[in-house]
Amino acid sequence: MAKNMPVFIKVERYEEISKTITKIRQRLKEAKDSLEKISTLRGQEEREIEEWNAELEAVEERLSTIEETLLHPEQV
Repeated sequence: MAKNMPVFIKVERYEEISKTITKIRQRLKEAKDSLEKISTLRGQEEREIEEWNAELEAVEERLSTIEETLLHPEQV
């Protein structure tokens, strides 16, 4: 079979194929949009987790200071 040979199909099949391709492209765009939203949400989630972690570390540090002050007041 030679390259660049014309392909003949019925007009009805062409329209059906064209509609199917359009639907596939639409679904592909929807999938890409969904993936972009997921990526954005993950980024936001990661930043929030980092903030929470920093807050917990600050609370832990304060708690250690309080504990040290209560248990060893002479060292303060």
